[in-house]
Amino acid sequence: MRKLTYLITLLLAVFVAESCSEKKKENTTDVNQAQERIVSIGGQATEILFALGKGDQVVGRDVTSVYPLSVASIPSVGHSSSITAEGILALTPSVVVMPEGTLNEKVESQLSQAGVEVVKIGKTKSLSQLKASINTLGSRFNENDKSAELVGNVEKEIASVSKVEDSPKVMFIYSRGRGAMTVGGKGTFAEEIISLAGGKLAVENLEGFKPLTPEALIEADPDYVLFFDTGLQSVGGVEGALEIPGMKETSAGKNGKIISMDGSLLAGFGPRLGQAASELSKKINS
Repeated sequence: MRKLTYLITLLLAVFVAESCSEKKKENTTDVNQAQERIVSIGGQATEILFALGKGDQVVGRDVTSVYPLSVASIPSVGHSSSITAEGILALTPSVVVMPEGTLNEKVESQLSQAGVEVVKIGKTKSLSQLKASINTLGSRFNENDKSAELVGNVEKEIASVSKVEDSPKVMFIYSRGRGAMTVGGKGTFAEEIISLAGGKLAVENLEGFKPLTPEALIEADPDYVLFFDTGLQSVGGVEGALEIPGMKETSAGKNGKIISMDGSLLAGFGPRLGQAASELSKKINS
């Protein structure tokens, strides 16, 4: 009887000890995650982190991270093409979040050697990639409920975007002045956002971004020509855009259908994707 009592007592002690150990591990994990210092590279990653409630842990960002507006007060590590390991490590981060292929292997290796975790999300701008990235970060930062809710909200917003039977043809022009204009074709963010907004790509035989030519503009004959706000400003506004060679020969030019949107919203493909699609839909279905 004494032996049985002893065994039961021993088993209870082991059970309690293991439970306490597991609880301690959970608490330690929660504390560690709460103390994490994050450097976020890429506007999409930064917007997702803030939407998941991790904004107060972001200690560094790149120049493309401009939303929410409060990120302006966060130190910048520069443009992805010129980011160095030293610039990141100076902020003493515990983790760096970025799209695949953003940093070269040397910089990634230096970060790993310094004990900094690198978390990668997809690079292709699409609705499916956005949902995957939200889930990836939700899982990594133990915010699965928030990430599921965020994905659900994006899907609802996209589903609510008004569609029309006769989809207007839209051409996206990336401009940094009259001497530097390219057209967004298949496989670009332009194709995806135009489709989500209920339009169709005006240049169906074009892959990626290609230089704009008068011939291509006239042949495509877009119903609408879309710019970033800054891009439209760089060519002199709507009046300036109408002076682009070939523009007045198109339906968009003849009807004054030159439109623009904020670049970080239109091309960001972050949690505001539904808002971007909705705004563009209203512009091309007016």
